[in-house]
Amino acid sequence: MQPQPPTGRDAAAAGPRFRRLVLVGLAALLVAGLAVGWRVWRDSPDRVPVRTTPLSIQLPINPAELDPEELGRALGLARRAGVTEVGAGATWWYLTRGRPLDSYDWRPLDRLVEAASARGIRVRLQLTGTPDGVHPTLSRTVPDPDLRHWYPPRTPAELRRWGQFVHATVAHFRGRVRDYEIWNEPNIAAFWRPAPSPAEYAALLAEGYRSVKQAWPSARVIFGGLSHNDVGYLQRYHAEARRLFPDAPSHRYFFDVLSVHPYTDGRSPDETSPDTVVQGTYGPIDKSFGGLRLMKAVLDRNQLGGEEKPVLIGEYGFSVTGRSGVAAVPDRRRAYFLKRAVAAAQTMPFVSGLCWYGFLPDSSTENAWAIASPSGGTSWTYQALVDLAGGHELAVGLPDASHLQPGRGAIKPRFGGVNPADVEHSELYVDGVLQAEADGPEVRWTSAVHRPAAGHAQLVVYTRGWHTWTSDVVTLTGQN
Repeated sequence: MQPQPPTGRDAAAAGPRFRRLVLVGLAALLVAGLAVGWRVWRDSPDRVPVRTTPLSIQLPINPAELDPEELGRALGLARRAGVTEVGAGATWWYLTRGRPLDSYDWRPLDRLVEAASARGIRVRLQLTGTPDGVHPTLSRTVPDPDLRHWYPPRTPAELRRWGQFVHATVAHFRGRVRDYEIWNEPNIAAFWRPAPSPAEYAALLAEGYRSVKQAWPSARVIFGGLSHNDVGYLQRYHAEARRLFPDAPSHRYFFDVLSVHPYTDGRSPDETSPDTVVQGTYGPIDKSFGGLRLMKAVLDRNQLGGEEKPVLIGEYGFSVTGRSGVAAVPDRRRAYFLKRAVAAAQTMPFVSGLCWYGFLPDSSTENAWAIASPSGGTSWTYQALVDLAGGHELAVGLPDASHLQPGRGAIKPRFGGVNPADVEHSELYVDGVLQAEADGPEVRWTSAVHRPAAGHAQLVVYTRGWHTWTSDVVTLTGQN
């Protein structure tokens, strides 16, 4: 949060207080309007545009923590799951540890790029992590080095060093790695210390963009993945970029692709309740998956000549143990949510790819987020990716919509290619909210949970062999 100005008791303070109240009120109206507008759009019958390019499925990987055999096994698992690109960190402090600031140990990344290329998988590099040598005096006030790495370059001298690092990275991987993401979640304090600043990020991104294009004009610069759909931050970024750099519009605001981490905090990607839109430091934040469309709207308002910018879902996933008040999502339910996220992304042609978080457990990925292990172990969620990659989706039919209503007794699905005896568990969702579940192939919808019997219903069944099969989506009305 930004520091608040002092308040006085004199009459002169009444004006500023009144203006602040008006601004707060306008922000609240904007948030409410976005929530209502999104629900209206969602229910529009002609809302699904046509996708002309395939959706890239991606996974993150850390080659520095894998030996050659583990790396090969991990990339094999990724390829089997239909992955076309992996994301890895080109971490400045790690690449220069024990070395001068202009000397880099590329070996782990070289190994990844070579092994991935041999399997037909591209690599995307995310550039982060300030070495202590860039801001040596910071150690006196921030003793933890893991925190110091997330203090970004700010001064002109620091930014010049940043540009040199970016240029060296792109020059080294020229012709082998096309995509370079500049920083990670700069809109939250955990990764932009001590507090986020769109103006500071604009300076960092501008320096990085120019350095990338100087090293290889064909490389693509990716806006550092924003935590949630932070509409307000993205709007402020464009304003600050124009203020600091009058030529920003002619340089595409210094990025070619927008990366977003549209985490839904334990909720299904189908859930779009109004309370998912909240007020952030710089404006509205939409914590629903569909809020990606609001981010695209900001991009479109700042384009020149009608050119399009794609959006990359740089991270999206769920923890099986939960975190910080966010509910845990069991692995098999997480597998269903993955399928729904892919289905939703497919309806957004501007979304170029979806990187599921995470893949393997390592020093930056808790086991609760991982879907496989370096030894080759997998999960329900991983198997969902494999089924999607193979085009496998067995038929599960729901009864006529008029029978889908609380209190109508057991819901008995029709199965095509699925043996009902193999069904371990079933769940019924309406608008992404779990309404009923049971072991076996039948569920009883006794009463609506959080929502009335209206909206869009889907049944999911989990069968032996870690398979997740879904029905078609059935449209309900209040009169059913």
